[in-house]
Amino acid sequence: MAGKPTTTFIASDGAFEEASKVLRKLEKNIPVAVDIECSSLDPFTGTLILLQLGTKSWVYVFDVRALKYEQMESLLLWLKDYKTLGHNFKFDLKYLYHYYGVMLKDVHDTMLAETILFAGVGNPFNKYTDLVEKYCYVTLEKETRKQFEDNPKVIITPEILEYASMDVIFLPYIYELQMEQMVEKKSMNAYGLEMRLLPAVADMELNGVTLDREQWDILCKRAKKKSSELAGEITSQVEETVRKRIERKNFTDGRDMLEYFKVKLRGDHKRVAYSREYLSTVTDAEEMIKVFFSDFNPTSTYQMQRIMNLMGVPVTSTDSKYLKRDFADFEFAMLLVEYRAWYKLATSFGENFYEHINPTTGKVHSSFDQLATRTGRFASSKPNLQNIKRDSEYRHSFVASEDYMMATADYSQIELRLAAEASQEEKMLEAFRQGKNLHTETARDVLLASDPEETEVYTQAKSLNFAVLYGTSAKGIAYNFGIPHSEGLEILSRHRELYPSLHSFIDLSREQIVSRGYSTTPLGRKRYFVVPHKFTRYNIKEKFKIYKEGFNHIIQGGSADMLKIAMVTIYENNPFGSFLRAVMSIHDEIVYEIHKSILKDGEEFIRQEMIKAGQIFIKSIPVEVGIKVAPHWEK
Repeated sequence: MAGKPTTTFIASDGAFEEASKVLRKLEKNIPVAVDIECSSLDPFTGTLILLQLGTKSWVYVFDVRALKYEQMESLLLWLKDYKTLGHNFKFDLKYLYHYYGVMLKDVHDTMLAETILFAGVGNPFNKYTDLVEKYCYVTLEKETRKQFEDNPKVIITPEILEYASMDVIFLPYIYELQMEQMVEKKSMNAYGLEMRLLPAVADMELNGVTLDREQWDILCKRAKKKSSELAGEITSQVEETVRKRIERKNFTDGRDMLEYFKVKLRGDHKRVAYSREYLSTVTDAEEMIKVFFSDFNPTSTYQMQRIMNLMGVPVTSTDSKYLKRDFADFEFAMLLVEYRAWYKLATSFGENFYEHINPTTGKVHSSFDQLATRTGRFASSKPNLQNIKRDSEYRHSFVASEDYMMATADYSQIELRLAAEASQEEKMLEAFRQGKNLHTETARDVLLASDPEETEVYTQAKSLNFAVLYGTSAKGIAYNFGIPHSEGLEILSRHRELYPSLHSFIDLSREQIVSRGYSTTPLGRKRYFVVPHKFTRYNIKEKFKIYKEGFNHIIQGGSADMLKIAMVTIYENNPFGSFLRAVMSIHDEIVYEIHKSILKDGEEFIRQEMIKAGQIFIKSIPVEVGIKVAPHWEK
């Protein structure tokens, strides 16, 4: 790294003009590092304080509070013609766009780039300080940042100026070193897509989505009431079991009793309501029952597993999926599953969800993390909209803005189509070309169903087709279908016979992934694995895990790439301006708001852009897109 560049503080018209003269002479091939300082993480309620721009030669720190709107707007319009560098750049893009209406497009986010380079074996949320230390061998302190928090009138001291400059000084060097690796690892396609996507995601988060509070209130009250009723039923049944056990077993004292029921004592993971000293004096059965229920928690894995074992339900876990699959005949197990579902709705998606409504916009602005998953699929947080219950009542609580409709768009059976294209499995290709239902074909020829469209067998066939893509074994089929292992072997064998090219492609891909140490999508997005030097009976499970996750990356990562390309082209080619805007990306769906005046044209534009994105990877069969238009988010 060369010597430290000169830092210039800009807080007057004269200083701004002098800086502008230097900036206008900057060659177009030189990237500009960008960072901001503000009083809050929320661009709608926070105050933008500083804008830092830097190259290897200079750093300018602009106090935006002291400068005119027109000056900053012109500065950002100039900046649009350059490649800009940032870390967690989405944050800066959102603030600058909200303040000045200028969205930077040619961007490099060092956090996203690092995730692309080391996907699967690295940290998806690298801190700026970590990358500075890794690439530049410099340790930074971030304590000064606290001086900006909730302090829009902060005085810019030499210490603050030094801190602000450090946030851009190292970015050009990190950028160069990351790009060398990006080319070496042949990850430029994935890199290019993610950087083009970043402004679209920033725009989507700023748009937000409207929550119908009246509808949500109804759901909250119902979930709260149902959760309370079921908790009462559980407590009643548990009390009977606990009472019998306490009366039958001669516990030394309250501590002995709580340890028996897996209630953690003070100082451990869970703190009970009573002190150890008091518990040592509890020897009466009624007092023990009182103590137990003071800390009884139906959501506790430890407590409920112990209680269920005492009830004669031989569980080794209280996971709802496990209970529904293996203990559906046990009434209490199903009661617990139902309670937990309602409890989650009453808590995660109850009245506290209103905290996510922005006081300025009146909308929910979730954070959509484009590389939070190893396959490249989106994740959502603050709040996690991907965890919203999929049924109509909850989805319909998210409504379109006034004079808009909401369009929910997704691809039809895209993962199976990708697998068919990649493997060139003729049976699958033929089904898609002729509009046949692939799951019906599997039900008839693999599950040997006399009525392949019967709901239960059709669901099994659908589950089987996807399970094969995600690495199921005969043992897995037998386990999920509740059949003997020998029947699972027969089903898998018939599936191989029906789709031989698909299975050959899966087998070959798995071996290549283990051999190379990474999996790659058709676009070239890589997901890396730590592969043992040698597989033995002690680590053979690791090989099958790599098989499963590696092939899953090809298909799920491929569909994620396709969806992201569609989001990018819709954003970049949008002829309707704010009359068409993305508001959410949930699992394999993109949700848009379309103004009623351009409804048909907007819907058709989305459809065609999604089809074009799909045709980049799928050329042998049609790409089908489903769009549901309603006044609300449709499932």
